[in-house]
Amino acid sequence: MANKGAPAIERLLARIQYDTNGGCWLFDGNHYTRGYAQIWVDGRNVPGHRVSFEHFHGRKPTMMICHKCDVRCCVNPDHLFEGSHRDNVDDMVAKKRHGYGSANGRARLTEKAVADIIASPERGAVLARKYGVGSSTIYNIRNGSKWRHIERTSVQ
Repeated sequence: MANKGAPAIERLLARIQYDTNGGCWLFDGNHYTRGYAQIWVDGRNVPGHRVSFEHFHGRKPTMMICHKCDVRCCVNPDHLFEGSHRDNVDDMVAKKRHGYGSANGRARLTEKAVADIIASPERGAVLARKYGVGSSTIYNIRNGSKWRHIERTSVQ
């Protein structure tokens, strides 16, 4: 066990398991918040990836610290980058790690229902009642601003 009086980076690195496959430095301690390593620093818990970033990059981050590897407990400084919340969301979407379509917990429709809506000649209000959604949802599906991952073929 690492010395409680030791600097945070030493305590963090004492709890690392190195993943030779992906190169992640996996925190193997018992302090986590939503999967992120936590280290006690100056009377409060600080995310381990922030401690790692600050130590290895030689400066305090001014923005969020994001993971290239998408492994929350990874503290490998080569896997960390500084970015805004928007950067983090864009990274998540680009990697298709977000809940889109029926995988979204708030989705009322399935991919099949959306494909049927796109192909249907019925008016939007009729479809909205049929599927239990608002007519704006039908409109947004048909114009491609929602459910963009569903293939659209030209309907004649």
